[in-house]
Amino acid sequence: MFNMIKSDLYRIIKSKSIYVMVILMIITDTLSVILKSAFSISISSGVPGNNDFPLPLCREVLSCNNSIYYFSIFIVFSVLVNDLSCKTAANSISTVCSRTKYFLSKNILIYSLVTVLFIFHCSFFYVLNLPVNGSDYYMELGDYAKIVLLQYPVILGLTGFMLTIGFVLKNSHVFVTTAIITPMSLTLFFTMVIAVTSYAHMTGLANFISEHIAPFLMEIVLYQLAFDADNLYIFQSVIIYLLFATALPCAAYFRFRKSEI
Repeated sequence: MFNMIKSDLYRIIKSKSIYVMVILMIITDTLSVILKSAFSISISSGVPGNNDFPLPLCREVLSCNNSIYYFSIFIVFSVLVNDLSCKTAANSISTVCSRTKYFLSKNILIYSLVTVLFIFHCSFFYVLNLPVNGSDYYMELGDYAKIVLLQYPVILGLTGFMLTIGFVLKNSHVFVTTAIITPMSLTLFFTMVIAVTSYAHMTGLANFISEHIAPFLMEIVLYQLAFDADNLYIFQSVIIYLLFATALPCAAYFRFRKSEI
C-alpha cells in the first residue's frame, strides 16, 4: 500500500500540472494581498461588508476558501479518477494489491495532499500580507489559526464528497463536471427555493431551509466560520462535515468493492 502511495506521489511530483496549480494559487493569493480583496470562485455576490477602512482582509480571504475545493479537484482527478477512467486501476488491483489497500492508499494520499494544499494557501497569504499591507490589514496569528482549524473539517468533508463521486462515477469528464457544478448548483437551487416559498407565503418551508440547510452549504459555512459563528453553529458544522469526510467514503468503499473496474 505504501509503495502505491509513493508511486502516485512520485508521479504527481513529476507532473507539470501540479506546479501550474500551485502557481495559480500563489497568483490568486498575491492578488488578494495586492488588491486587498479576497479572490473567490463563487456565484454569490461575495463577502458582505462595507468599504470602511480597515477591511477585515484576513477574515475575508479565509471566508473565500471555497477556492481550495476547486483546486483540490485536480488532486482527486490526478490521484484517483484518471486511474479509474483509464482502467489502469484494474492492473494495480490484480497485480499489486487488493481493492481495500487500493482504496486506502488513494484516500490517505488525497487527504494528505489536500491538507498540505490548504495549509500552504493559508500560510502563504498570512506571511505575505503583513509586510505588504502592514498592521492595518493584519490579524493575530492565534485568531487566524483558530479559523483555519475550524474550517479544516469542512475541507475534509468536501474532499470526502469528491472522493465519493470519483469512485462512483469513474469517468474523468463526468467527475470534473459534477465536482465543479454541484456546490454552485446547490447554492443556486436553495436560494431559489427560499425565494419562491417566501413569495408563495410558505414561510414554514422557507424558514426550515434558511435555518437548517442553507447555513451549511459550502460558501456559507466557510464565511460564517471566518466571521461571527456561535458555538452551536461551529459544533454542528464540524460534525456535519466530519460525517461527510468519513461516511461518504465508507459508502463509496462498499460500492467500489462490488463494482466492476
